[in-house]
Amino acid sequence: MYLWKSWHESRWIFGIALACILLAFVAVMQAAPPHITITHTVSNGNGVLQTHTEHNALMPMLSIPKSAGLWFYPQLLPLALMAWLLGGRGIGHNLGEGSGNFILTRPRQRARFILADWTIGIGELLVIILLINLLYATQVYRFRGDLGLATNTQELLAYTVVLCAASLAVSGLIYGITYCFTIITQHGRGAIFAGGCLVAYPILGAIVHDYSHTIHLPSLIPHLAHQAGTPLLGLAPWQPATLIRAALVLACLFLSQAILQRSDFA
Repeated sequence: MYLWKSWHESRWIFGIALACILLAFVAVMQAAPPHITITHTVSNGNGVLQTHTEHNALMPMLSIPKSAGLWFYPQLLPLALMAWLLGGRGIGHNLGEGSGNFILTRPRQRARFILADWTIGIGELLVIILLINLLYATQVYRFRGDLGLATNTQELLAYTVVLCAASLAVSGLIYGITYCFTIITQHGRGAIFAGGCLVAYPILGAIVHDYSHTIHLPSLIPHLAHQAGTPLLGLAPWQPATLIRAALVLACLFLSQAILQRSDFA
């Protein structure tokens, strides 16, 4: 069964990601709430120095919106690497090794093989994303409780969902682009070409912006948007940016199916 074969080839990536999350969970559960003491010495204008001590200067960083923003960006790099590795495994990789030709001679629609790859790949990404951001919610709730701060669980849940949606949009797009390149090249080295394009794209955007400040290429990574003084993730599920990224992910899926359907194999 090809679905099992797809899982068998990618499970080592998933296993390493799970192990890293387990180690991170053990580390953060042993960590104490962030605490720093800062002493300010100021003059009152009459030559008398007054000292003001701020016993927990990092407490504002534990607000749910700010902590969500701080948690979002660090998780993108490992998720992008995982999505790239998973995207390089699949029917395109099998074609390069020679086993793909045999698989595609079986009396099944070729789209089923791609759907099997995507089910496993996106499913593994989704599980890792859920665990990463569940770790975020757990830590924020614990730290705020240790510091005597009340936590709005509905707000924390809402931001956790937004983090998951934003992370899945970015990593899903990287997965789709990488997978599509392996289908185009009919070889696993398509992942290398995809990685080169993903690295070159922001560099090209910076060059274009430096040449003409009025031109901005769309960013693969969502930015934080400030609304009413509250930092909200620019990729909230109800915002158009999410729909655009979701449409691009689906476009990669349909393009991969169309290319594979029209390819001839010896």
